[in-house]
Amino acid sequence: MGCSTTSNRDYGNSERCGFPLPHILAAPLAAIDPLWRSGAAGSLLSVVCFVGNSLFLFLIGIEWTGSRIAGWLAFLFFAFNPHLIYLFTTPENEPLMILCITGLLYYLLRWIRHQLWKDLAFAALFAFAGTWTRYEGWAIAAAAVVLMPIITRRALRRNSNREDGCNSACASVPEPHNGKIATKRHKRSQNFL
Repeated sequence: MGCSTTSNRDYGNSERCGFPLPHILAAPLAAIDPLWRSGAAGSLLSVVCFVGNSLFLFLIGIEWTGSRIAGWLAFLFFAFNPHLIYLFTTPENEPLMILCITGLLYYLLRWIRHQLWKDLAFAALFAFAGTWTRYEGWAIAAAAVVLMPIITRRALRRNSNREDGCNSACASVPEPHNGKIATKRHKRSQNFL
């Protein structure tokens, strides 16, 4: 489908290009004749995916550990890997699939931590985009659907145990310091995650 829109050829059913999202995203760039002739239209999409992946890995490192150093290490290990640099300069479907996976992972992690519906909606969007990119996207989306209730239940249970533990520990503290100590304890427990 996507190939016939840019090359004006009618492919048979056995020669279809595959999943539509990479072709839909590359079609506006392929409409620019110099980008089409040089092959840069698909490579530009891969470069945008490389930048997006680097950003998501940086944010995952910060969200997971609470440390900017971990975010920078995740970014640097990804950005300076020569195999990934080569992969992300070619017009393939893999860069977009990796972007969908890292976006899904980041927003699922934020959903588990903060329980904001916006994060769950973005996670669903990246899972949907992955299913439109490659077959692996279907397996990853199915795994996310199965694992989400389990992980969310555990995160809710862990958060309620922390609050109960803090409430019982803070009950023995004299009243004037109660709020300050509870706030410090809550901040420490959030940084620990």
